[in-house]
Amino acid sequence: MSVSRDVIVTFAEPILYEGRSNTKDRDFYVDLGLLGMCRDGYRLIDRFNLPLVSDPHALADWSREITEVEYLDLVGPPDIDLLQAKHPGLRWMMEWRSKPGRETDYGQVERILHLISEFKRGNRALRYRLTISDMG
Repeated sequence: MSVSRDVIVTFAEPILYEGRSNTKDRDFYVDLGLLGMCRDGYRLIDRFNLPLVSDPHALADWSREITEVEYLDLVGPPDIDLLQAKHPGLRWMMEWRSKPGRETDYGQVERILHLISEFKRGNRALRYRLTISDMG
C-alpha cells in the first residue's frame, strides 16, 4: 500500500514565490516521504496519536494539528545542515544534487530550501498539521 505523509505549515504572511506576485497562499506542504524524512507513515499514526478523520467509505486519513515542539522533533529546525544531519534521505538528495551537471536539479530539495527561506525571512508559523493518507 502507498501512504502519503505530509506536514502543512500555515504561515502568518503569504508565502513568497519567485516569479509570482500577489499570492495569498499561506499553507506550505512538506511531503515527508519525498524529502526522505520519513519512511514509515503508519508509525507516525501511533507516535503522534493521530485520529482517523476520513469518511467511513473513503480511503483512510489520519490527521491533527501538532505543536511546534512535535514539528521540530519530526522535521527539524529551519537549517539545511541540521536537517541533513537529522534526515539521511535529505542528505543523500543534497549530495546527489552537488555532482557536476546536477547543480540545478532541485526537485524536492527546492521545497525544503523554500521552507527554510520562509522561516529565515521571519514568516511565523501559526500552526502545523500532520496528515497520513492511505492511498490504497
